[in-house]
Amino acid sequence: MFSLSWRGYGLAGILLPVACLALVVMLLGDIDHPAGAKLFWGLMLASSPLLWWLGKRLNGEAEPGEEPHRFMGLSLQKVPLIYLGLFGLYLLGKAMQ
Repeated sequence: MFSLSWRGYGLAGILLPVACLALVVMLLGDIDHPAGAKLFWGLMLASSPLLWWLGKRLNGEAEPGEEPHRFMGLSLQKVPLIYLGLFGLYLLGKAMQ
C-alpha cells in the first residue's frame, strides 16, 4: 500500500518539490502567478538529475532492494521517475484543456 515514508536521506525525495515550490514563491511573490507552474516544473526537471546523482552516490554500493536511502519504497535514485511521470500528467492535462 502507498505510504509517505522514507529511510536515510530519502527525505530529499519530498524536500525537492517543497524547495522548488518555495523558490517559485520567493521569485514570483505569489503561487498563483501565471508563470508559476512553468517555473516550478522547470526547477523540478532541472533538479531531478541532482536527486538521481545523490541517490546513486548514496546507494551505490548497496545490494538491489536493500538500499539504505529510500522514499516511498523506491530507492532514492528512482524518485525522479515519479516526478517525470507527474510532469507527463501535467502536460497531458494542459493538452486536454
